[in-house]
Amino acid sequence: MVEERGVVEEVINELNLTLPSSLKIRLELIKWETHAYAHIGDDAQSVINKQIGDEYDIFIGLMGTRFGTQTPRAGSGTEEEFNRAHERYLSDPSQLRILFYFKNSPVLPSDLDPDQFKRAVEFRNRLRSEGLFWTYETAKEFRTFVSRHLQQHLRGFGVTWGVSTASRPLAEGSEDRASDVKNSAGVSVLSTKKVFARINANAPEYQKSFLVRYPVVEGITSDEVLQKINSVLSYERVFDVSIKEEIEETWGLSSLDFEVNYLKNPFLDTTLMIEGIGAYPWQHSITIVVNVETGEQVKAADLFEESSMELLASRVNELVQLDKKKANLLLSYENNEADSSGWFDDRFGPTGFVVNDLNHFSIEDYGITFLFDFGFPHVIKAFEPEGRYFFSFHSLRPFIKRSGVLDGFLKTLNYE
Repeated sequence: MVEERGVVEEVINELNLTLPSSLKIRLELIKWETHAYAHIGDDAQSVINKQIGDEYDIFIGLMGTRFGTQTPRAGSGTEEEFNRAHERYLSDPSQLRILFYFKNSPVLPSDLDPDQFKRAVEFRNRLRSEGLFWTYETAKEFRTFVSRHLQQHLRGFGVTWGVSTASRPLAEGSEDRASDVKNSAGVSVLSTKKVFARINANAPEYQKSFLVRYPVVEGITSDEVLQKINSVLSYERVFDVSIKEEIEETWGLSSLDFEVNYLKNPFLDTTLMIEGIGAYPWQHSITIVVNVETGEQVKAADLFEESSMELLASRVNELVQLDKKKANLLLSYENNEADSSGWFDDRFGPTGFVVNDLNHFSIEDYGITFLFDFGFPHVIKAFEPEGRYFFSFHSLRPFIKRSGVLDGFLKTLNYE
């Protein structure tokens, strides 16, 4: 895995150059080649364990067709290092994050050690029950995955993991989503909750009422702007649902709710959610970014140069196609089929990410996450990719519209 280890080092160096200074994060790669030194001990792995220690925040594991050399405490050095990290995680999930990757590229039979391969497969099956690992075929694919995953985890560092949230105040734009939020410009989003009783006396007990939690935006001086914001964030408009009809009839609605993801002028990023019960429980969410200075919903055309949007969409689509490929592999594995090409095809949803999909995004202090709905049917919904693709502002700089709303916003964040 020499090439992949080199990729990790390159990705870390790139992230150190592109991460915004406001994060106050710098990554250091710890590996035995650079952090261990000659010493006699019980065995080589125990020496490495003592010299490297457990003072790290992210564990990255790599494995191909070889499992490794057995140690006195585990089947291989890789397994022992994973076990130590996993024990730390189980004792306190806020301590670290574990990322594990398996290489799936073809191997010549003459290069394959059957015993090593068998043990590697057994370890992979073990991790399947522990959580989510990732597979890749080429070093290029691995670079894409590890860069994206590291950025996604770093977005929560110091808020959901890495340090105690009690000892570190949350940065503006990263408030507790369960609470009402307010930004430094005096704009706040409060909530009011109402429970509506249905008129239909024959409705089953779980459908006799439904809950609606409304966002209440305050601190907007213009009535016209406030009216526009309320219209953009209207459940009735977004989900094409009628509260009046839900009271009079039984359509299965359980709740309408929202989360404020980000609030820093001029952006208010909110996710609206709808849940219900029919043949099976269902839910749907839509994330909307509003310009609190104009009251209008922010679209891709407000952020990016029109001439560059097709190229940007193609960059996101590359990641979408990788996720679609992975979903096919997982479905074929679950159903013990060698051919994965027929499991997920374009009958279930859109063929890929196109320019119009750039309008679906979420924004934060250091980048934009584009959102994509794969449209998996309920029967295989558990295999549907998350559909979230983060791009740092540094990587988006060539696409950003000059003198546009995002360009001005980045200047307030001191982005070059």
